[in-house]
Amino acid sequence: MKKFTKILICVLLCVFTIGLTACGKKDDFNYPTANMQTIGNGGMVVRKGNYVYFVNGYLAVDDSTMPETDKKKTFSVGSLVVAKLNDDGTINKNENDLMNDSYYRTISNKLCGFKATGLFIFGDYLYFTSACQGEDSSGNYARERVDFNRIKLDNSSGVEKIYTSEVTNANVEFSFFNNGAETYLVVYEKGDNLDNNNKKQKISNRVVSINVGNKKLGSLQTVSEDVTSIILKSDTQSNLGENIFYVKNNKEIKKYNVFNNSSTDFITEENTVTLRFVGGNKVFYETQVDGTQDLLYADVNSKIKTDFIWDVSNFSSTHLVKFANRFRVICINNDSSGSYIEYFEVDDSSKMQTQKLYVTDKDATTINVLGFKQDGIMLYYDNNNVIKAIDLSLNPETNPQINIITIAKIDGLKTDGFDFDEDYVYFYLTVGSNEYLHRLSLKNVSADEKAEFIGVYDANDVPEVDENEK
Repeated sequence: MKKFTKILICVLLCVFTIGLTACGKKDDFNYPTANMQTIGNGGMVVRKGNYVYFVNGYLAVDDSTMPETDKKKTFSVGSLVVAKLNDDGTINKNENDLMNDSYYRTISNKLCGFKATGLFIFGDYLYFTSACQGEDSSGNYARERVDFNRIKLDNSSGVEKIYTSEVTNANVEFSFFNNGAETYLVVYEKGDNLDNNNKKQKISNRVVSINVGNKKLGSLQTVSEDVTSIILKSDTQSNLGENIFYVKNNKEIKKYNVFNNSSTDFITEENTVTLRFVGGNKVFYETQVDGTQDLLYADVNSKIKTDFIWDVSNFSSTHLVKFANRFRVICINNDSSGSYIEYFEVDDSSKMQTQKLYVTDKDATTINVLGFKQDGIMLYYDNNNVIKAIDLSLNPETNPQINIITIAKIDGLKTDGFDFDEDYVYFYLTVGSNEYLHRLSLKNVSADEKAEFIGVYDANDVPEVDENEK
């Protein structure tokens, strides 16, 4: 067994050292093509046809605690990997339950698994974020900033850096937008730029945009400064289209066309505005009305506000859910009867009524939402790190109680890193001394299902194989 483990470690080291070649040989890996279907943009996993690009693992990034020797090195744990899947979506593995070498490639050893992870595929490019490997204007390491990068799907070119954020990853929001012809990166940098006292002009709460889809990158465009709220990602995994919404100076809602680089006035409120989500041709936002925190919405095109106002002051979280051609706004809370989800259907009626669906789950003092599938299924985890699912498309008149589907209990679940597609939910688990990507099936749910490791171990974390389980 010891001999096998040493051989495996050598193979892994060879793959990571050589990078895009297999132990010195010409890379003969067949990469996905641009015309294949893309599923799951925006998270730590994105599928392209029968291939999957994913972040291998997670590492905390902190300039104050990271050793100086680590600040410029590459990482296998947080690297970016592409794997070819079997026809049924499973991973091709060897006798030791690890990916077969010929079925995957590590395409970047940058630190991609961190707080601001994001993978997108548009056209011929894979766009991804990584921890900054450069220095600021004072010569200090800047690991906590975000590098935005791109690489060709067929791996015919190296990684090209697009932009480095002016603020730390905790203060960055971003997304990529595509209209079929052009691709843009939009970044919201909350707060002041970090090194404005070192030969740089002070920048505060800025939104920037860059055309990134052509062979030559476009120039950086400043959309606005003094931005206090923005919507860059959709709660329903749907494309936001060509327009985004942001708030300037706390009260002024603006509508920005990404591809025309133009902003127009939308709505101005008397009190501070926080944007919530966009969907169903509506933009939803919260503001103070008669002393309470209320949710309102307006038509994206006509700017007409509905008369419907919902007091959301006491709810723990608010979300927009899509299924079929309908949208529901849901708010989650608890009362003496247990956890409940209060919701209303999004339409043009000004006489809408909210309704309640109760969730009887003694282990979910608070419903910790992971996300939503397109069919209205909400994924969440309870107090014991058990991943569960509930169907939000139910009619409360005929189904006053929500049925809970238990997917699996996961010990050591890292609760701040989740992603999913139509078939799997993805998350990080600790193996050895690091956190690696795992997944669970959403199709064939069984009580004894175990999390499946889909990445590539660092040499120091390779577990020994129990000969009795082979």
